[in-house]
Formats: sequence, structure tokens, C-alpha cells
Amino acid sequence: MQEYKTIFLVDDDEDDRMLMREALEKSISPITIVDVAHSHDLLRFLENAPNGPKLILMDMNMPRIDGLQMLVHLKSDKPHKHIPVVMISTTTNQAMISRAYDLGANAFIVKPVSFAEYEHVARGVGLCFLNNYRWAASTPAFESADCKTIIVVEDNDDHWYLLDAAMRNSSMRYNLVRISTKERALAFAHHELVAFLPKVDMILIDLYLPEREDGLQLLSSIRKSMQANHLENTPIVVFTYSNSAQDIDDCYRHDANAYLVKPLDITGWRFYFENLLNFWSTAIKSADTSKPFRR
Repeated sequence: MQEYKTIFLVDDDEDDRMLMREALEKSISPITIVDVAHSHDLLRFLENAPNGPKLILMDMNMPRIDGLQMLVHLKSDKPHKHIPVVMISTTTNQAMISRAYDLGANAFIVKPVSFAEYEHVARGVGLCFLNNYRWAASTPAFESADCKTIIVVEDNDDHWYLLDAAMRNSSMRYNLVRISTKERALAFAHHELVAFLPKVDMILIDLYLPEREDGLQLLSSIRKSMQANHLENTPIVVFTYSNSAQDIDDCYRHDANAYLVKPLDITGWRFYFENLLNFWSTAIKSADTSKPFRR
């Protein structure tokens, strides 16, 4: 039996909630969506959901308690810190976007203006935060001509070979840089990431390097390095075979942007990464690189 993925949709605009709900239900199956019309009701909904949602999609601009105020509460509250929060807003103000990342948002998305854009967001959310591969076995609708630089922290030679082979057969261009040990990755985070060229678009980390504590320590270290060196919000994505709820929760507690379970069907890895990078490039807004990045 498939596990239902629960999303809390927090937005005071009924029409926006309806459009997002329709796109999510069309794109992700099975799914349970809980409408939260007022941000001040969110904590009550969380208390009545002992297993919690897998994701919170939250509007930034709401009356009484705005999305940023609620984000502060969620990320400072131990029982809720592990829940990924994607902020959605009409604003494109870089200061506000940076502020959302400063306070712990996993991603920031500008509100769609068409149903096709809502569907694009829903598919990407399903892939990046719910491990829903329904739309990941085909070339993305919008392709990027830019070459994407991805740092891959992977200690398993076989898994690295599979990933490298998938990317070499991709229709998109990738510059993959492998780091095979936790110690080498720590050195990279502390001494090389700030000056690395071309700019790093994403960091993929296998959680078990070879133990889970190694991956968790690396997550924290990279975040601290970003803070110390005033780096932009380069997404850190955990990519592992473990689908343990404890592993997922702990990675989010250590500030991973997303957690992806490696598909068992390796023939789909090419399209999987094309959709992942495409979504993060086209739908998710980065923090202002001119301002310090803090988590």
C-alpha cells in the first residue's frame, strides 16, 4: 500500500489555495492536503497531526502572523524543525527572499500566475520534497542551455559510476565534481567552496559516508562555511538509498534543503536529475548573494 503524503497548505487567499491544491492533486498521488487559511491556526493543526506533514507550503504575506514570523517559530521549535518549509510569495524583493532563507526556509518560490506554472511547481515539490517520481521519467518541459556545476559527495564507486553515466547521457550539460571522502569534503567546504569556479549550482551528499553521522556532520559544516564566507544559498540535497523517516528528519534538522531517495530503477536517473536541476533553476529563487547567508 502506498503511503499518503501530507502537505499543509498555508495561505489566506482562497483562490491561490484552490489552484495549488488542484495542481498538487493532479501531479502527486497519493496525497493528503490540509488547508490552513490563517497562519495563527497552523500550530493547532500541527498539534492535531501527531505524525506531522511531510511538507509545509506557506504564503509569506498573511494577516496577524505573517509567514516569516511563523517560520521563525517552526524552525526554533524542536518538534517542528524537521518539517521542510517552502515559502511562496508574490514578492521578488531580494531582501525578503534573503530574509526567508536566513530564517530557515528550505526554498522560496514566487507565486505562479498560470495553472501551467502551478503544475510545474507541484511536480517539482513532489520530486524534491516528497520523493514522488511520477513526472521524473521524462525530459523537463523547460530545458536550460547553461552548464550546471554539481559537487557530488559520494564514497561508493559503483554509485558514482551510475550517476556519472546517467549525466553523460543527459540532454543537459553538467560539470560533475566528485568528492569521495568526508574529510576531503570538509576541507572543500572550509577552504575551497568560497572561491570555486565555475559557481556551484548544487551540492549532492550521500548520507552514509560511510556512517550517517558522517553525512550529518558534513551538512552542518557546509552550512557553517556558507555563513562564515557570506555565500549564496547553494542548495544542499541529500541523495541516498535510505528512506528511513529518522534519516529524513535528521537531515532536515541539520539544514538540508531537500532529501531525495535514490530510485532503484537506475535507467531513470538521467531524467530524474534533469527535472531536479530544472526545477531548482527555474522555480526556486536564490538568496541575495550580496548579503550574508545565515541559517
